[in-house]
Formats: sequence, structure tokens, C-alpha cells
Amino acid sequence: MGQGIMRAPDLHDVPDPLRSSLRSLLAVAGGRGRYAFIPAAISFTTDSVGHRVDASLVLADVRLGSVLWRTVTYASGATPAQALVNAMEAAFPLELSQ
Repeated sequence: MGQGIMRAPDLHDVPDPLRSSLRSLLAVAGGRGRYAFIPAAISFTTDSVGHRVDASLVLADVRLGSVLWRTVTYASGATPAQALVNAMEAAFPLELSQ
């Protein structure tokens, strides 16, 4: 499934065949889902901290085929995994109570 097209900032609708593939995937996963989180692009490089992640993320309504939200985020970390976690925390700043 090619999802690189979802990086385009002026794209407002999920194109076929990606849309139909996402609908099928959500149906197989239980049929209750309506929204799909699409990692349009993720790249790993090195920087002064250690590792850097650049990510383009999209949230789509699969039933309507519309793009609801998009962002481009980046973060660094000592390991690639930590850089990815930091990038997701930058995109989704949630504070969870312990």
C-alpha cells in the first residue's frame, strides 16, 4: 500500500486504492473502526544528539475518505527508538497521570 501520496499538503481526500485497502483492513480488524492513522513518511538520520526522526503523520476518516488532520514532526534521541518515541510525544502531547 503506497501511502507516500499522503504527504501532499493540499490533499484533502484519501485516493483509491489506498482508501479501499484501508477500509478492508479496518473491516478485517473488527469492522468498528472509522479512522486510520497513516504514517505518510518516517526518516531516520543522525545529528549532534545521536539520532533524529522526521515524520509526516495523517489521520483519515476511511468511510468518507477525507483527511482530518496532518502534521510534520521531528525529534532527536540517543537511540532510533528513543527518537521515534520523542517524535510521537511531540505530535501527541498527552500527560498521563500515574
